[in-house]
Amino acid sequence: MVLTREPQPVALLGTGESSDAYHISAPHPQGEGAINAINQALNAAGLKPDDVGYINLHGTATPLNDQIESQVVHDLFGEAVPCSSTKHLTGHTLGAAGITEAALSWLILTHDLPLPAQDFSRYAPDPTLGRLRCAA
Repeated sequence: MVLTREPQPVALLGTGESSDAYHISAPHPQGEGAINAINQALNAAGLKPDDVGYINLHGTATPLNDQIESQVVHDLFGEAVPCSSTKHLTGHTLGAAGITEAALSWLILTHDLPLPAQDFSRYAPDPTLGRLRCAA
C-alpha cells in the first residue's frame, strides 16, 4: 500500500499483493512475494522507491521474516527510508493486520509521528537488519 499526504491529508495511491506459495508459513528465501507486492504498489501509484519517505514493516519479530523483510527493504529502498513496525503495539492481528497497519500508517503520516522502534540490530543474525533506519 502506498499513502501520500497530497492533495488530501492521506490518499491511497496503490496497492500490491502476492500469495507466496513457497511455504505455508515461511517467506521465499529471496523475498519474491514481498518484492512483487511492493513493486505492484509502486507501479500502481506511479512512484519510484526514491519517492518513499516511510515504511511500516510487516515486522512479525520472527527471525526468518525479519531477516528476509529487511533484506527486501534494503535492496529496494536502500538505507535512508525510516522504517518501523506497529505489531509491538497491536500484536499480530492476522486477517486484520492490513487494515490495522493502514490505519496506524495514516495516523503516522497525518500527524508526522513515526513510531519509535527498538534498535533490533543487536538481536539480528543478519547484519542487514542493522542497516535499516529505525524511525524514532
